[in-house]
Amino acid sequence: MLMFGELYLVLVGLSEMSRKVADCGAHVLSYNIYKEAGWEEEANRVRKMISNRGMKKKPGCSAIEVDGVVAEFTDGNVLHPRVDEIRNMLDSLSNVVNLEEF
Repeated sequence: MLMFGELYLVLVGLSEMSRKVADCGAHVLSYNIYKEAGWEEEANRVRKMISNRGMKKKPGCSAIEVDGVVAEFTDGNVLHPRVDEIRNMLDSLSNVVNLEEF
């Protein structure tokens, strides 16, 4: 957990960064940090500001290379012809990872 001084420095940096970028990434990070620190009122203020400004978080993107072929995926993409097979494999991998943690 962050100490107050560290938290303050992180939030000052994010505040400065959020003034210089057009997307809401810095704001989402601020929200997550406030939430983790238990600062519910500040977290809710940031979430409301993101909503009021109509900001949208860009979807995550991943890529994997198998046998020399690169496949790219974005969060929420259901257009891939083997999406069901991919999701089943990811679920299986997630279950294995969760078992390994215990």
